[in-house]
Amino acid sequence: MKKYLHVGILLTTFVFMGCNEKLETEEQGKKEEIKISPVNQATVDNAVSDINEERPKTPLKLSQEQKKEYHNQYVKIIDKVNQQKLGMQLGVSPIDEFKAADWVEPEVFANRIQKQVDAFLEEERKALAAMTKNKNQDATEVSGGWALEKYIYVAGIVTRLEIIVDFETQYSESRNGQVFAGINKISTQVAKGSEGTWEQTSYKASLLDDQTYSIRIEGIHHNNNLSTDKLFTIEISCDKFGKIH
Repeated sequence: MKKYLHVGILLTTFVFMGCNEKLETEEQGKKEEIKISPVNQATVDNAVSDINEERPKTPLKLSQEQKKEYHNQYVKIIDKVNQQKLGMQLGVSPIDEFKAADWVEPEVFANRIQKQVDAFLEEERKALAAMTKNKNQDATEVSGGWALEKYIYVAGIVTRLEIIVDFETQYSESRNGQVFAGINKISTQVAKGSEGTWEQTSYKASLLDDQTYSIRIEGIHHNNNLSTDKLFTIEISCDKFGKIH
């Protein structure tokens, strides 16, 4: 089952700042949801305070119809972020959980979310840089193809994946060596010693030149009853001997 983080108007803050959470699960088809209740503004730190400066000094006076429209726009903004499959699964709390002070203009809401997306991507960059520093990225030949490792950042956790690529090569006179002739299969799984499990949902391989593939991989990372969509891209190159790196 997939679980999503559902939060109110302060949504992404709770994902990263570790505020007290009130969890409630409910069945919705094949999905389970985690709702995070609003928190008192006095309990959060300066990072949240900076965001709250965007709150109007006087709460917006909205009719019920306007609230429905604003809520729909909030949902669309969050859906657009989730479609990118960055590794941060977000949702918007039900409309009846919003307090008067929670309502802001959709533009303010979108800016707030973008700030949190930027912060997440920066944390991802730092975390992956620390993990891959001085790391040997060469692939090794295994049963079923060639295996290589890839670190991904999901829900604040660095996870190491093992990627197995089954491909074919052929001799090229112009290259005086082997070039790619096609990819038969790509499979991924969480490497031994890493947290959670990985469910690959799709991949797409694009030939950049006859010795280089760009591979886009999508999947779902499951850990501690939380399932998060993640999309990432790797490049593999074939040398003249038919080995990849």
